[in-house]
Amino acid sequence: MQKGKLIIAGVMLTLSPALYAVDSTQVTPADQIVDAQNAPAPEVAASPMQDHVVQLMEKDFTFEGQYRDLSNQLVLEKMRSELRKLRGEKSAGAPAAVPLPVSMPDDSSADTPAEAGASAPVLRALLISEIAGQKRVAISGEGGAVKMVPLNQRFNYGGYSYIARHAQGNDVTVEAIHQ
Repeated sequence: MQKGKLIIAGVMLTLSPALYAVDSTQVTPADQIVDAQNAPAPEVAASPMQDHVVQLMEKDFTFEGQYRDLSNQLVLEKMRSELRKLRGEKSAGAPAAVPLPVSMPDDSSADTPAEAGASAPVLRALLISEIAGQKRVAISGEGGAVKMVPLNQRFNYGGYSYIARHAQGNDVTVEAIHQ
């Protein structure tokens, strides 16, 4: 008898939240949910802290790219050194390999006016990310520099105006705006 009372009490305790949830939930039709997802989000101005986080992300992309380049150069130099040892060459007599210059992308060069008559360079969207509550798109330029730009808003790069638009699915297209 004791087991029966414990089982009934356990069943009542486990089902009571489910019974309460059935009474208090509202059922929304699927077409209303889909319409709400496709509706554009209201534009909110970015705060200084959000802009700072975006700048940190841009610098991190730049750092990681330069780090990969330098580590690749280091591995190549080690391989060349091993080849010289195997061939029996002396390092003093061997021609020195010229290291590739590593250039820091200049933020001011991305917004300088372009030459007259030149066509706008093609930019590539790398990823969509929500950084500090703001939806941003990572854009890669000609020199490999990465810039985080707001989605569906105008931005300047290389003296040209562009806009990154959300296409079907998770695709983003970057279009040059002719003035």
